[in-house]
Amino acid sequence: MRTAAEQDLAALFDVWTSGEVSLDAFLDRVLAACVHWFEASGVSLFLRVEESREYVLQAQAGPQSHVPDETVIVVGKGIAGEAIQAGHPVLVQNKRTARSLASAMVVPLATPQSGCIGVLNVSSSERKYRELDLQEAATLSRYVALAVNNTRLLAEQTRAQEELARVTRLAEIGQMTAAIAHEIRNPLTGIRSAAQMIQAVDGESKEFAKIIEDEALKLNALCDQFLEFARPMQVNLRTVSPAEIARAVCEQHRSEFAEAGVGLELSVEEGLAAADPLRLEQILRNLLLNALQACKSGAVVYVFAGPRAVRVADSGIGIDAGALEKLFIPFFTTKPQGTGLGLSTVRKIVDAHGWRIEVQSTPGEGTTFALQIRHREAA
Repeated sequence: MRTAAEQDLAALFDVWTSGEVSLDAFLDRVLAACVHWFEASGVSLFLRVEESREYVLQAQAGPQSHVPDETVIVVGKGIAGEAIQAGHPVLVQNKRTARSLASAMVVPLATPQSGCIGVLNVSSSERKYRELDLQEAATLSRYVALAVNNTRLLAEQTRAQEELARVTRLAEIGQMTAAIAHEIRNPLTGIRSAAQMIQAVDGESKEFAKIIEDEALKLNALCDQFLEFARPMQVNLRTVSPAEIARAVCEQHRSEFAEAGVGLELSVEEGLAAADPLRLEQILRNLLLNALQACKSGAVVYVFAGPRAVRVADSGIGIDAGALEKLFIPFFTTKPQGTGLGLSTVRKIVDAHGWRIEVQSTPGEGTTFALQIRHREAA
């Protein structure tokens, strides 16, 4: 016979399998239910980063759940890491911390096909959990593990199809871009030469010739951007400190933020990653300036940089759903003077590194770009 908790979870699955909610929304509901079922003060769920021994925070709930977003569980390290390695749930009694936890349960989420894909942490400052609670949590974890694993597999297949279509489209755009740039450059050379000859003559023609040359140079710079976008992206991997690069980029642009009346707050996690330092700097600068342009005086831009992730968040105007879907498409821009190549180039750099970038935005509240750094060997 099913327990009340299992019956409630079955009802949640009926909603999830109907396609009415996303995986994130489903996990939020499950964790909220766990808070109720186990009288928990905090519940958190970590999922494995692909092809690694690290698990990152995916969701949390409960009045005393304050797990930092950058928290990482490593296999074999700490109570949760040891539970993952052993493949068995763990009951922790009289675990005293600043919040004086009375009891906690650490439950690996495992499937026969994919092994341990995550870990569920349930803690209480009042209730002392028993073996029966641990068994029930372990039973429920199998439901959650199955849902997460199936959804991830489906998402990977969908992403693969979308990526193939995107790469094909980008190749076509790149060929077109290169052709346009070359066609523009040919007459530009003649225009600039003629302007330089006119400037050698005294009178008003010299002033107009200067305008012609300046505009020709602007078009030439635009052609450079087009051609740079059309070329295959090359990255030279080095062992770098994302925190150090972020400090340098923020310092370079701090005066611009001060002039605009926009706050700039930087937090870092020290550590090394394999990356092209110039390209990582290019990503940070692009995201930082985009955030500045989205903010009015009094807003704040928050930057986090560490060996596993980089985030740039702002409290600016936000992006509507329609624009959000097109954000990384070449030549799409919401700025009057924009070329629509900035974020497209960021995406190319991210892809060339084998990383992942995600964006979340709420109109009127702000936007967050989150870059996930995957570890690779540096040259």
